[in-house]
Amino acid sequence: MSLSTRYIREYLELNKTVTLEKIGTLTLPDAISKDEDGNIISSPAFVYDKKAVTTPEFVDYLAEATQKSHSIASADLEYFLDQTRQLMNIGSTPFVIDGIGFIYADKSGGYQLSTEKLEETKEREKKHYEDNYSNSPLTSATNYATRKVNKKVIGRWVLILLIIGVIIFGAYYIPKSSFNFFKDSPADTAAVADTLTKPKVNVPVQPEKPVRKEGSYHFIFQTYPTKAQADKRIDQLKSYGNVVSMDSSSSATGTLYRLYIAMDNVQATDTVRLKDSLKSYYGHAVTIE
Repeated sequence: MSLSTRYIREYLELNKTVTLEKIGTLTLPDAISKDEDGNIISSPAFVYDKKAVTTPEFVDYLAEATQKSHSIASADLEYFLDQTRQLMNIGSTPFVIDGIGFIYADKSGGYQLSTEKLEETKEREKKHYEDNYSNSPLTSATNYATRKVNKKVIGRWVLILLIIGVIIFGAYYIPKSSFNFFKDSPADTAAVADTLTKPKVNVPVQPEKPVRKEGSYHFIFQTYPTKAQADKRIDQLKSYGNVVSMDSSSSATGTLYRLYIAMDNVQATDTVRLKDSLKSYYGHAVTIE
């Protein structure tokens, strides 16, 4: 969904203040001035508040401006702000507000407003909302981790290709007589005969736990005591465009159903940053496996 931020600017011009959910409050002075392009050059004030609730009157204004029902306008705005926070938290894209400036996540995990680069970001605003907000922020996080792959990974692939080349060379050019040591010795023959005389016993094979490749992590952000509760939460998150998965683990109190985000090709040095970003977004402590 693409929601033009001009509605935020228009509402600000009329009412001088607006609060956006889990982002903060923007305030304009009583007397505002604009440049030739219509951008507000009066210095706006911004107060970050991670517990902020969207101004109810702004939802009413948005419903009237977009000619939608109040419930649909409210759901659209909630989804828009949800995706906006995800992109800011992972450092992918700032929140550009048409004619005002842009809000970005700082190193402490809060948000700040800047108007210094407004002219540089105006031309990117349309593509910013049509492309970036239609994708899951987790995809952006994965792409960022992929770009961090260094020369060591390339070196491992070169080594693998060299080993395959040696094996192929040996298969074609080493005389078959060189492999005579594979023939059964008398002791081996006796052992085979002894095996054939004994009844075969089927031993159950224990399934092996999948081995996760290097750079692959599960970021577990929420657990539930019942599968029904976990399924309900997953359905809700997926309806917002989040890419989440679920597994289960046994504990002293029973089975726990865990919601997690799987990421591949992540550098170990990036796990703390991603963990903090996901904790800030989902509002729960995050563990890594």
